[in-house]
Amino acid sequence: FELPFMVTDAEGTSRAIHEYAQTEMQDELKDVHLLALHTHARGSLHSREKALTTGADLDGLRVHVANKNMAAMIKSLGASPTFIPVTQVPSSLSKGVIDVSVLPFEVIAPLRIYEMVEHHLEVPGPRGLYTQFFIFSMNKDTYAGLPDDLKAVIDANSGAELAGLMGAKFDEYESVGREPAVSRGNQFATLSDEERARWIETMQPITQAWVDARNDEFGDGDTLYNKANALLDKYSSAP
Repeated sequence: FELPFMVTDAEGTSRAIHEYAQTEMQDELKDVHLLALHTHARGSLHSREKALTTGADLDGLRVHVANKNMAAMIKSLGASPTFIPVTQVPSSLSKGVIDVSVLPFEVIAPLRIYEMVEHHLEVPGPRGLYTQFFIFSMNKDTYAGLPDDLKAVIDANSGAELAGLMGAKFDEYESVGREPAVSRGNQFATLSDEERARWIETMQPITQAWVDARNDEFGDGDTLYNKANALLDKYSSAP
């Protein structure tokens, strides 16, 4: 779900990954009591000084990323990925340590990153550039020790509906988070259909490498990739 051009909207992707986890992530989640899996809204690129409209515009720039798949995506476009905590992004931009950050707008507003950048590049289409997922869980033994009536309360307020609700809130806040950058007069660009197709082609080896590695180790890379895509299509309401 964190591979290039997988994410739809946050609500649909959150519902998809939560359903996926019920059958495909039992080992990873066996030590916790899962409440919900969710994602944030698709990310955009926020540039300190340089306007971005193509991958070539990123060549040589230092770009903040949050995970290894994002790093591979950025590197494929000729930029240098930099791992720093999101709380350090504002100061890193203001000091010129990084040139670009890849984040959803809901992070841009509270950290006032819109004051440190001049340009934003949004990636449209049914599938966005990237997201990352979060596990919302509780201590397994604590849950097991609760009386049945309190377990019932937790069960009634967790699961697929909670995953969808959390994703929907992230979707809702994207426009709120975008507004301060608009009001400040920052410049916005949208990746063209032609350039988007080039990015998808350029980043396809990242996806194929994941599938091949999973096939080599467990023999199920294609199966899992296809299942994730089917669930994303099932729950998507993205334009």
